[in-house]
Amino acid sequence: MQKDIEILSQQEKITQQRITQWLYIGIAGLLPIILFGMDFTPKTI
Repeated sequence: MQKDIEILSQQEKITQQRITQWLYIGIAGLLPIILFGMDFTPKTI
């Protein structure tokens, strides 16, 4: 029973790490797009 709980907690940690990893990847991927988009928009506003 104790081992099952340990395995579950480890799996939860792994999934949390994976989610944060994907969040960072998503942010890192969006930043250049946003910056380039701001650069390419016409500045006659």
